Amino acid sequence: MKKNLLIFFLFLIITLFLILNASAQDIDNKPTDPLQALKDEVLSYILPLKGKVVSVEGQFAKVQFEVKEKMIKKGIRLRVFQLGSDYFHPITKENIGKIEIPVGIIEIESYLGEGLAIGRIIEGKFDNFKDLLVRVPDLKTKVLFYQNNIDWFLADEYYQALKQSNKIEFVDSKIDTDDIKKVLEEAKKEKVSIALVLSSHKKDSDIVVTQRLFWADDSQAFSERSVSVSKDYANKIRLRSGFIALKNVEMLFSYDLPFSANRLIVGDFDGDKNLDIVLVSSNIIRFYTSKVDLNLLWQLNLPRNVDIVWVDTVDFKSSGKDLILITAKDDNDYVSYIYELQGNKFIQLSRFENIFIKSYGDKILGQNYSPTEGFGGMVFNIDYKGKSFEKGKVFKLPLNLNLYDFQHVYAPDGKEGIFFWDENGFLRLMDINGSILWSSKEDLGGFSTSFVKESLSGLFEKGKWSIKDRLIYKDGEVFAPKRVPIFGKARGLGFKESAIKAFWWNGITVEEKNFVDDIGGEIIDYTITEDRVFILASPLLGIKLKNILKGESPLGVMLYVYSTKSR
Repeated sequence: MKKNLLIFFLFLIITLFLILNASAQDIDNKPTDPLQALKDEVLSYILPLKGKVVSVEGQFAKVQFEVKEKMIKKGIRLRVFQLGSDYFHPITKENIGKIEIPVGIIEIESYLGEGLAIGRIIEGKFDNFKDLLVRVPDLKTKVLFYQNNIDWFLADEYYQALKQSNKIEFVDSKIDTDDIKKVLEEAKKEKVSIALVLSSHKKDSDIVVTQRLFWADDSQAFSERSVSVSKDYANKIRLRSGFIALKNVEMLFSYDLPFSANRLIVGDFDGDKNLDIVLVSSNIIRFYTSKVDLNLLWQLNLPRNVDIVWVDTVDFKSSGKDLILITAKDDNDYVSYIYELQGNKFIQLSRFENIFIKSYGDKILGQNYSPTEGFGGMVFNIDYKGKSFEKGKVFKLPLNLNLYDFQHVYAPDGKEGIFFWDENGFLRLMDINGSILWSSKEDLGGFSTSFVKESLSGLFEKGKWSIKDRLIYKDGEVFAPKRVPIFGKARGLGFKESAIKAFWWNGITVEEKNFVDDIGGEIIDYTITEDRVFILASPLLGIKLKNILKGESPLGVMLYVYSTKSR
């Protein structure tokens, strides 16, 4: 039996390997990329050009370019300059050219052929332009990237393609608006050269992607172009980025992390009103910006012998700065920490021996560790006592609920209930007196963090205890992850897919539906903010087969970021 199971398991791996290989080759060898036309359009305005003003008539100038066969487009803006004194290297004293003195700007109106073009002088004194030099500098151009109502997986594909050109330095938009004027105001404030606005709409079975380009200094539109992306091509991009099929949310970004991670949370740690992503790997906590690209902000290293099992954030006393809460396994004991970012460094505010902690709204809750049961005693508040945090009063709960088990919920008529996990992975609902009102029809796949209970003698096992998955309450619903094993209930062989499910208590019964669906592999951790969902997931079978094809490490996890605005 074991031999047959091993053969089937190997057959499954080989089959998935071949499917991924075929899919990757299909995309990589595709003769035409529908987004390439948009990329070419952007680059055509910023690729380096050199020329000279040969005549001036009123506000118009005739320009002769050095490269005659190059297409000179209407809307290209040229920097006009005159040469000054020689410029010498400050150390070697070598003459490395002449200083370029800016004089003005010319915008191309029409191309005459043979390298000649007519341009309109939009900055500078007309009389000073004759015989001066013009150029589009051979430097990276700063571009504001704004995604407006677009299929996000396509936007990310396009963003990365432009970035790989090495001709663009992106500034990611920090606003969320349908008002193009506000986007252009942001572009001017960020001192970029171009604002790129990307949007999309569906036409029949295709997706039409539209790109609009604006010069940031005067908000002038200079290009608008649309391309049609087939459903087949879009699905291949989704497959390549992680087997995702969404129903209630839209993907913003996906990150192929180069390291393993076991916990995820988001928070505003410096009070700048921007959320940062927290990723935990064993004893290392990394903090990143939550924009198109992951940029490392800070790193917090705990002692090497600890393994972090829980991380949370709390905006304590509404200061605008989140604290980070950590619980870690330290050999056979547990230790919890509270840290705050002060300046550019995280400072430890409190440390608790053999206590678990978590955030609950604006509160910090704790519970003692029991070697024989996992959790010991009642859940209690952790209060701030002037300079540090200390153990406070008991947090009232029905009996037998532990720290990571529960989430309060309110029905439309105001009735209070408590969703909670049982040890077998079933999600249940009780009233505040402890009476069971509802239970899920099946378990949701178990938990990602489980431990063996110790016996007093150490001679036998007493079963397992678990640090449960997050139950998140938002807009009247409670969210929980579900994992589907590869074979029946055999969780030890891994999970073929996962989902985030939403549960709503109407006061009588519980309605449930999938929120984020068809995630290949296992959800490790997740969190939900006002408008986004962040999911940390291990790929199918825990191996990135497509990385093997490219000669890269098959280990690691994926981070997915979704928008909930379409919901």
